Amino acid sequence: MMVFDETRMMSSNPEGLSQLENLVRRDRNHPSVFLWSLGNEEGQAGTDKGFLILSAMKAVVHQHDDSRLVSMASNDARNMGKFGYAAMDVQGYNYADPTADAFHKASPTVP
Repeated sequence: MMVFDETRMMSSNPEGLSQLENLVRRDRNHPSVFLWSLGNEEGQAGTDKGFLILSAMKAVVHQHDDSRLVSMASNDARNMGKFGYAAMDVQGYNYADPTADAFHKASPTVP
């Protein structure tokens, strides 16, 4: 089984970062975890403020587990690689988004 371990609060406030830290510290030794998810279909991720929030969250994850990458699932792939999504190590897509192929073609080195 492979686990895309996801926090349920996209937040850089103390409570949100504490919950994320607890998740990573709890699960980092499970070999089935292959990627950390910082959110799912978060509207704010496609904004400049989303970049600040997700960058802070990514720093917390990598402070406690620098062996795995971070991602998040989006239902607005038009913003992939921009705004908050630019902070992600791996661009995440929900659904069969036709823009995924175009993004990959334009950015072939970005997972």
